[in-house]
Amino acid sequence: MEKESKIILAQIEDKIRQSNIRGQIQHTHFFTEEEQAKIQQYVNTQKLQNYIWYGGYENAERKMLIIYPEKLEEIAKKEPNLENPIKVIHIVLPNENYGKYEHRNYLGAIMKLGVEREKVGDILVEKEGAYIFIEETIEKFLTNQLPNLTRFAKAKIENIPLKEVKIPEKQIQEKTIIVSSMRIDNIVAELAKCSRKIASQYIQQERVFINHEIVKKDSKEVKEKDKITIRGKGRCVIEEKIRNTKKDKIVLKIKYS
Repeated sequence: MEKESKIILAQIEDKIRQSNIRGQIQHTHFFTEEEQAKIQQYVNTQKLQNYIWYGGYENAERKMLIIYPEKLEEIAKKEPNLENPIKVIHIVLPNENYGKYEHRNYLGAIMKLGVEREKVGDILVEKEGAYIFIEETIEKFLTNQLPNLTRFAKAKIENIPLKEVKIPEKQIQEKTIIVSSMRIDNIVAELAKCSRKIASQYIQQERVFINHEIVKKDSKEVKEKDKITIRGKGRCVIEEKIRNTKKDKIVLKIKYS
């Protein structure tokens, strides 16, 4: 993980340098929320001002870092897709396949074609199909190759402008959980419905994040409004402490989608 981080930061450093030397917009591949957090720390240390995180739509999870020269600052802030680095492929399924495919089916199909994961952004799934955000460099390849896959042989596959994407509304749900303390291992155990021993294993495996940063210690304290991610298990926001029980346990309200 540490080696991968160093490679990513070296790539960011090169993009910053190229933008300064050439006076041109530079953009990266798509990054996960966890990678974005690490890169943001680096960007802050470099005191970089002229950049935008962009995933093709508001609240995208996977995003590119777009770096632009100072002369384009005002334009870039109003129009982050200046050079259109992100394209969208819309897959519309035939009626008999409505609701049949999930996120993993679309991503698996793309990976089967040999495309690197970092070149693919969010995949927004709907009953009728999906919107797939990708780097412009693979747009033509995917448009030509996806129809050759059996699962999409009868589907309509088209390239559409970003503004035509229909963003599905996330269904936010709330529930309460009871924990003995605000330690992350306690909260992970409750969220993942497992023992504290298993929760500790998740933490050791670097599968647990608080606000997109890897948790290193079981004893890490969680606060209100923290975003907890357990890779492979889901994510939630610790909305608030509601009260303490008679046995001094803590009742928390969480939100998840």
